[in-house]
Amino acid sequence: CVVVGGGMAGTAAAYANAKMGIKTLVVEQGDTLAPKTASSNGDSRMYRQMYSNPFFSKMQTTALDQWKVLEEECGEQLLHANGLLFYGEDTGETVEGSVKGARDTMKDLGLPHEYFETGNDILKKFPALKVKDTPYSGVYEETAGHVRSSAACLAMAKVAIESGNSQTITNCQVTDIRP
Repeated sequence: CVVVGGGMAGTAAAYANAKMGIKTLVVEQGDTLAPKTASSNGDSRMYRQMYSNPFFSKMQTTALDQWKVLEEECGEQLLHANGLLFYGEDTGETVEGSVKGARDTMKDLGLPHEYFETGNDILKKFPALKVKDTPYSGVYEETAGHVRSSAACLAMAKVAIESGNSQTITNCQVTDIRP
């Protein structure tokens, strides 16, 4: 298997393939995996179980279990729980979902969360926000957080390479793909 791009998706593919014994080559145009110009660079990718669609919440629950396995394999903490507040005026479902939809999913799946009915309720827990007297509601997930994405890319690639089923090439731009 050839994977074009050594970011989160590419290194995750190599990691998963290595677990299945599939030989994989990751080709990255930058000088390292998750290079500085890539969206997978840094520590700012969030994770959460808080979605309006229960499918995504269940999928994230499974993914969190797999993150724990990776952290054990590489001996490094890659996820940091720092909490996440999803708030605003609930005007129905959007691409990001809805506050009330996320609340309902969290409740139905028995996932820990805190619901705030009004902006004033949010203000009690988060006094720095300017939500007083707003029509906002919110859901807070204390166990949500951020992924150290650059470190995660390197960790997934390292475990894949150490399996003997993967290798990476950097500074290599793919200009054409032909079967």
